[in-house]
Formats: sequence, C-alpha cells, structure tokens
Amino acid sequence: MQEARAKQAATEIEWANAQGHLKTHGLTQPEIDRLSRGTVHSIDGVFSLYTPIAGVVLSRSINAGEQVEPGKELLLISDLADVWVWANIKEEDLLQLQPGKTVAAEIRIPGLAGKNYSGAMDLVSGDINTQTRNARARIVVPNTDGMLKPGMFANIRLLLPGTHPSIIIPKVAVLSDQGRQFVFVHKEDDYWIRRPVITGPSFNHQVSIISGLTAGQKIIADGSFLLKSDVLREKMGAGCAD
Repeated sequence: MQEARAKQAATEIEWANAQGHLKTHGLTQPEIDRLSRGTVHSIDGVFSLYTPIAGVVLSRSINAGEQVEPGKELLLISDLADVWVWANIKEEDLLQLQPGKTVAAEIRIPGLAGKNYSGAMDLVSGDINTQTRNARARIVVPNTDGMLKPGMFANIRLLLPGTHPSIIIPKVAVLSDQGRQFVFVHKEDDYWIRRPVITGPSFNHQVSIISGLTAGQKIIADGSFLLKSDVLREKMGAGCAD
C-alpha cells in the first residue's frame, strides 16, 4: 500500500512539473486539460506552436514537412511596438550631450515619403570608431502605426535642451584675415560689407554660425574669395596695415 502511494505521489509530482513546462511554452490550462483527457489520440497533422512574446515574424527557417530537432530555431519574432534607431554622432558633437540625460529626437524616414516620428535618445556608446571617429547612439521610437521596419534608413535631428536653431551657410562664404573669420554681407545696391563671425560645427560643405549673422541676411558665397582679394589689394595700395 505504501509503495502504491509513493508511486502515486511521484506521478503527481511529474505531472505538476510537466504542466509547468507546458505553461512556460505558452499552453493554457484548458489546453493542458484537453491533453490530459487523452485527445492527443486524434492527430490531424496540425500543431499549435506558442511564442512567449507577442510580436511580428521577421524570418522563418523551417518548411512544411521538415523534421524538427530540439534546439532548432524555427521563427525569428520581434516586438516592434518600440523600435531602436541607431545614429552616428560625430566625436566633436559629443560635448553637447550630457551623460545620463535623455534627449528628444525627430526622425524622418525617406522610405516612407519623409514621414516624421518622435523618439528619445537614451544611450550613447562608450567608445569611438577609430576609422569614422563617430560614436553610436540609440534612439527609442514608438512604432504607433507599425510602419517602421528593421533595416530602414532614417534622418535624425536631436533636440538639445537650451540650444537655438543655428544659421547654416556654405563653408566657402567664410574667409579669414590674420586669424579672424568674416563674411561679406549685403548692405545696399552693389555694396557689401565685411562682417566678423564666429563659426561652430561644420558638416560636409556647410558650417554653422554662432555669432555675427542674423537670419535672412544676404551673404556672398561663390566669388567671396575674389572680393576679399580686391579688398586686400585696395588696402595695400592705400598703405593700410590693418
């Protein structure tokens, strides 16, 4: 009698463990109850496979009729409710980012006809790429309409606190005389005056102006070097050393 009770207790423990394993794989209690009632005898070739997370199937590595072995990856599933956008931050721009501070961002997706999304940068890598001199930053973007997909390209604008929109002009418009930078600003008719400026970060063929210009002012870009040469020639002819 005691041996029978011990076997029954062991069987109950095994069944409880089996139920626990089935639940971790996504089966509900009613489904487990149906299995325990012996409905497994009616095999119809269809088996429900449950994933522990809700998401979207990104890839499938199994085909109909293929044998499945333990440990084989069948499907790649990802939760795309929030997506990560990785941005490259120039080394000299890292000083504008405060460590541990979340920065708001605007994301524009060229592949979606320029549609805009909002997100927040919450992580900046601790190292610099030795070839590009860039750091990687992670931006979390709510995928509210489900249109954002892995592998898409994005244009990103970080909204740094306490900063103001910069004035951006062509690099060729900025000249230098004895270490002082300046541009030629339109005054009236055919008259142009020399205006000292302080430049900020530059990118490709453009540079930002920190001070010296206001929005809407006309400047000379192409041909500014020729105008500078004429001015210096006049100064030398007049004996001006300034």
